[in-house]
Amino acid sequence: MSELTQEEIRRRRLARLGGFNNNSTANSVSPPTTPISQSPNNAVRTESPLFDIPKTPLDEKCPDVLNNSNNKLETKPLEETEKKDNYDEQKFDNVFQIPSKPIDINVPSSSKHRSRQPPQRSDSETSSIHMEVDEVSGCMDKAGANTDIDSGIENMEVEEVEPRKEVTRHRTTSSTEISEEQLHASISRVLLCSFNQNNENFVFLPQVADMLKNTGCSTSDVISQCLMEALFEISTGSNPFKELAQNPEQTDNISLSSFSVSPTQNLSPSPSPIALNYLMDCYSRVAVEERNHPKKSSIPPLSDVLSDLRGQIIQYTSLLLQGVIIPIDTLAKSPLISPLLQQNFPRGFLTELILRTHGNSDVFATIFSPVLQGLFTMMESASIVGNEQRAPLQALNDLAEIRCGSRPICTLITQQIQFQPEICTQANGRELTRTSYLGPFLSVSVFAEDEPKVAEKFFSGNSTSDKSLNQTLQQELENSRNALHKVFHNILANSSSRDSMLKYMSILLKNNEKRAQLQMEERVLAGDGFMLNLLSVLQMLAFKVKLDKVDFLYPFHPSSLVDIKNDTRLRYTSQETSDWLNELTIQKYQRRLRIIRDLQKLLDETVAAEPQWRSTPLATRNKHLIKRWKHQLKKLNKSKACADAGLLDKNLIRRSLGFYTSVSEFLLSALTNTPPGSGTPNLPLMGEIPPLFSALPEWYVEDIAEFLLFALQYYPKAVSENMEDTLITWLLVVMCSSNCIKNPYLIAKIVEVVFIINLSVEKRTEVLYSRFMAHPLSQTILPSALMKFYTDVETTGSSSEFYDKFTIRYHISLIIKSK
Repeated sequence: MSELTQEEIRRRRLARLGGFNNNSTANSVSPPTTPISQSPNNAVRTESPLFDIPKTPLDEKCPDVLNNSNNKLETKPLEETEKKDNYDEQKFDNVFQIPSKPIDINVPSSSKHRSRQPPQRSDSETSSIHMEVDEVSGCMDKAGANTDIDSGIENMEVEEVEPRKEVTRHRTTSSTEISEEQLHASISRVLLCSFNQNNENFVFLPQVADMLKNTGCSTSDVISQCLMEALFEISTGSNPFKELAQNPEQTDNISLSSFSVSPTQNLSPSPSPIALNYLMDCYSRVAVEERNHPKKSSIPPLSDVLSDLRGQIIQYTSLLLQGVIIPIDTLAKSPLISPLLQQNFPRGFLTELILRTHGNSDVFATIFSPVLQGLFTMMESASIVGNEQRAPLQALNDLAEIRCGSRPICTLITQQIQFQPEICTQANGRELTRTSYLGPFLSVSVFAEDEPKVAEKFFSGNSTSDKSLNQTLQQELENSRNALHKVFHNILANSSSRDSMLKYMSILLKNNEKRAQLQMEERVLAGDGFMLNLLSVLQMLAFKVKLDKVDFLYPFHPSSLVDIKNDTRLRYTSQETSDWLNELTIQKYQRRLRIIRDLQKLLDETVAAEPQWRSTPLATRNKHLIKRWKHQLKKLNKSKACADAGLLDKNLIRRSLGFYTSVSEFLLSALTNTPPGSGTPNLPLMGEIPPLFSALPEWYVEDIAEFLLFALQYYPKAVSENMEDTLITWLLVVMCSSNCIKNPYLIAKIVEVVFIINLSVEKRTEVLYSRFMAHPLSQTILPSALMKFYTDVETTGSSSEFYDKFTIRYHISLIIKSK
């Protein structure tokens, strides 16, 4: 091999840098002058600074080259070293370039022999000295720390360097191409199956292995055969995948979730749950495969294979749940219930199962009706004491929210055999709470009559600890009601289930209408907790309803779901069959308080009179009565504590107040014959009262008054902070227009509401009272209207109603005095 000249060596190095310029001369590009103190000939080094650099993988792979070069650097002059480097460059090209001079890294042994400081170079000059190598070997790729090592021949300074042309690799195949063997490997990783008996990482499937020996077998057939053979193995009672999940060395190759929903964690003797868990794991591993190969999985053929895997997994899941692959006991619960309650479904699994099966109504009902019936059975025995209602209620909510254009689960709920059951007993209301599908879901309660466990476990009689539990129970009730609202809303939003749901709600109201009576038979009607939950759901549904979308004449339509034909009207004459009062729950609560007070008073009087009857024949009887009264008083106090948790709920009060604000706006619009939101009307009202308002039932107005009287008594702060101007305007308009309502006692209830707000009665309503008194109607028309009503009361009713008249006049006088 001929030896290269100095000029040829320089030209080759410039060519590698891409900076060789045909127009440049030797004068314009000259090598930098090396200081004498930096020359290897100036002193003999005992240790080269090169080897102070930490070892790299390259150092370990090429130790002989480094050692030989180092020895020669210590004894040879620069010229001989350059010649040797020329030979080494050709011999070890593309591996490593050995420097001919040591790199200055401020080693003390080097600084001793320097006679002067080295010249300072600019960044551009320094960067131009460093040599770059185009092609490197495999070990050079890992040696990033050696990029600044010189080759022994000083590089030339270049003023302007042309950009180096990138050398592109010429591939013979695309990076996204994938062979049939690689497709089979992906299928194997997803399904945990092997087509080679020597592979111990997966389960060997001999039938699939035999099928693959035949040419022309499609990947779709391979997937189908793998799933069928794997499910057949599980159906025989064995679990071939159990050992795979228990082997920690294979978990990374199996799934990222490490069998979080694996068949090995479900030790049920029935093979159906194990098979379902295997299919869910396979479905989740498809996503793992996509994450591991994002580019290849986004285009065919791998994308088609993964899509086919998903489709066939769902198809076999459908066959499994229908009992085609493994017979399912009709009395056993659906295998879907457990992962549904635990929320362990892989992402998209349940949605795709519904999407692929809802087109066939029979198949869809076969799969999901057992799930709905299982949730119904769980709710029948669920208690709020152990938060047992959470999981089934949330599961029903999750199912109802799934959309495939429509909401197929909502339609299926209304198609359940007990959604609107036929009533077989005289206890219509109570029967519906037990037998209708949504009845157990609406029966979550804290009232002692509905759930005796609440009083036994939570309320011991200590008022301090009892109050601390109220907020917890109320929050649990609120969460349940929010979930119920979502379920009802989804069913009503679905066109195919809307009518059935509306009819069911009207049946509930119709069969419990006797709860509005003064005296009712509780055993035939729904409980307080059930009706409060239904009330909360209806209020939440009405919250976003705009009054301009409401047909004011709907209550009078022949097909109206709420029958008011026998109700007393506001002004028109109609057949009076019963007086509708506000919610019986409020009256019942007040009656319980009155009974507790009377019983406590009787007990105290009896105990106080003990010295008088102790020696009488009545002593034995009185002691027995005292014991019985104490026991009864204890039970009543527990019931009261439960009722406090159910009724004195700030969220319930606020929601009810918002609902009645909308009702008042509706009534005000009907009375003044103006669009909703028109503001304060001009009083007095001119002309006749609109027939629409005159025909409305009395309880539309009475409900507002009764609710406000209850809320102001037990939660005045919540009413004061949340009452809107619309409701204030309505109350003032009614008092200033007493001629619009024929029943004076209904006006008197409105007057009582304003009386309760008065600061002389309730100090906590100061802000609300100021708003009432600052209203324009209070400043102008209210005083004269109250005086007129004061005189009208005197001539109203019979003489036997003296006490009621006196109370009304007292309320009016106090309001006028406060102004």
